This record gives sequence, C-alpha cells and structure tokens, in this order.
Amino acid sequence: MAFQLVQNLFDNVNKYFNYKQYSTDTNYDVILHVGEEQDYKKFYAHSATLKVKSKYFESALSSRWINKEDDYYILRIPNISPKVFEIILRFMYTDTILTDKSNPFLLFDVLLAADKLCLEKLIDYTQILITDPTNYTNFLLDNLLEICNIISLFPHFRILQRHITILVRNYSTRIFNSQYFIELPESIVISCLENDNLNLYEIDIWNNVLDWGIKQISKKLDKHKLENWSTEDFMELEEKLKKCIPLIRFHHINSKDFYNAVVPFQPIIPGRIFNGVLKYHLTNEILTPFYSVRRPNLRESEASLENKTTMLLNFLESDKYLGYLCSIICEKKFHGYFKFIIFLFLCILYFWLTAFVIHIIMWLIMIYTMHATVRKFIDYLHIENRYL
Repeated sequence: MAFQLVQNLFDNVNKYFNYKQYSTDTNYDVILHVGEEQDYKKFYAHSATLKVKSKYFESALSSRWINKEDDYYILRIPNISPKVFEIILRFMYTDTILTDKSNPFLLFDVLLAADKLCLEKLIDYTQILITDPTNYTNFLLDNLLEICNIISLFPHFRILQRHITILVRNYSTRIFNSQYFIELPESIVISCLENDNLNLYEIDIWNNVLDWGIKQISKKLDKHKLENWSTEDFMELEEKLKKCIPLIRFHHINSKDFYNAVVPFQPIIPGRIFNGVLKYHLTNEILTPFYSVRRPNLRESEASLENKTTMLLNFLESDKYLGYLCSIICEKKFHGYFKFIIFLFLCILYFWLTAFVIHIIMWLIMIYTMHATVRKFIDYLHIENRYL
C-alpha cells in the first residue's frame, strides 16, 4: 500500500514536471536558453527547485547581476545540449533518469554536465548506471583511454575510478592487446603488470611495454633501428620504464628471444636485474627472491603451460639424450597444451624406464650372488640321488 502511494506520488510529479516544462501559462519564474544555433531549446523552471537541487543555480540565481525580463530570470547555458539538459532538469524534479541504455555516450555527457552544474546526487547516480557490469563493460573497455582521460581531469569521480580499477584487474590481457594500450597512463600499465591474470607470453609483454615506453618519449624512435638512438634516448626510455621493468619476468623469456629482444636494451635495465637474468639463462639458477611481484600464474592458460613446460624441460635436461629429444620437440611450434602433454608423457616414460632398468639390475645382482649357493645345492641333490 505504501509503495503504491509513493509510486502515485512520483507519477503525479512527473506529470506536473511535463506540464510545467512545456507550458508557458504556468507559475515558472526562470527561462533557460540551452544550447546554441541549430541545437537550441528554451526551458522553463522554478527558481526555488533549481536553488535547492544545484549549488550552481543557487549561486547564479542569487547574483545581483542576473538578467531579468518581465520578472523572469533569464539564464543562458550554451555548453550543454538540450537533450542532456532535459534529462538533468527531469532529474531535478523527479530524481529519475530516463536515458537510452544503448547510448552510453549520452550518460557520460550527463555526467560531465552534472559536474558543471554541481549536481552531486546526479553525479553519483550516473556513475552507478555507467558502472553497471551487465550493460557497459565492453563499452568501458573499448573506450578505456577516453575514460582514463576523464578520470584524470575529474578525480572526484570515485565510483567510476574504482570500477575502472576492477576492470583493469579482470581484463588485463584484453587491455594489453588493445590498440590504445601504448597511449594509456602509467598507472594502468603498472596495474596490468602487477596482475596475475595477465595471460600472455612474457616476450609479448616486454615488447608491448617497450612500445608503450617509446610512445612516451618526446622523439619518434624505432626500436628496430637502435643504431640511430643516442645515449640521451636510452636514458629517457629508462626513466619512462623504471617502474615497469622490475615487474617483467625476464626469466620466463626463452634464451633466443632474450638475446634478440632484451639484450639490445641492456642500457635501460638495472644492472642487478640484467645480471640475474643473464645468470639464469646461463646456469638455470633463479635469484631468490626474484624481482617481479607477479607470482606464477596457476590458471590453465597457454602462457602458464608454456612456463610449466620450460620448467619441466630444465629438469629433464639432466639427461643429455632426453634433453636433446625434448629440445627437438620444443623447436616445433606445437600448441601449448599438446606440447605440455608430450613432455608429461616423456617424463612418465623416463621414470618408468628408469625403474624398469633398476629392477632388472637388482635381479641380475641377486642371481649372481646366489649362483654359488644354487650350484652347491644342485651338486648335493646329485650325490643324494647316487646313494638312493
């Protein structure tokens, strides 16, 4: 019953708002000229409502410099579109937002306009609608660069900022593979690198981070033509990547890729990190603790299987023949899962053959040691048979 009364009240307010908005023979005392040129519309409102809902209107309508014509306050708002302002005006009267969910850009226009008009309640409510994971996740990921720029300009959009942090944590791989990655702010790149859900080959991560760092440099440089780089260029790139390099798991990059893609950029890598990785590739020893904060990814992904395969290969290399066989298979570009199954089979076969050979050797030793005893027993049986 109470709910029905509240619903009827909102319906009546909506009808009243529509009537007040479009009729010129009612009790309004404010005329708002919104937009400009072709995208223009005139709105009618009540100063009391505008003052209560918005600090912007409270200040504008209380100023002695306000323009008045025939006892009407005249306000001009050229930098907000009539479509957006109609949504805002309706919200100020009814506390509801009527928007097309298929047009999330309109919601962002409402959010920015609400910030200009100091409508704190509408700012929070619009952010809640935008961050609804059932509607706008793909939109936010596809337009992450523009949204990051908005957050940097409006740091008080806390709800949107927290949601973007969650998206970066859950969709790091997609963000890393996006076309706009090299233009993202450093905070997003670091969040991706710190994330255990980043399921990419480490060499691809390194190349993407390099591309991002080079994009941040004032000069236009080509990472494939290092002979054209100056010492200052390497120093500038080192400065841009100083927070990212410790997060790269260089020991997960195979020796060939390490030599081709990492060694040329030795000047930008701290000596301790580079020497530790070089020692690993020469001796298979990993410094403890290693530098990357990312723990090994335990998800069944192609990248994690590649890491497990590498670890298994290092173990099997203790036997030169089996290691050689494994290295031949490793050279073939098999799919990660198939490669892992092959190595797992080889490991089982290796231990099974080892156990079988050990059993055979033990039986041979036992037969050899018992040979004299058995021979004496047979001779004894022959003597007994002779006397019978």
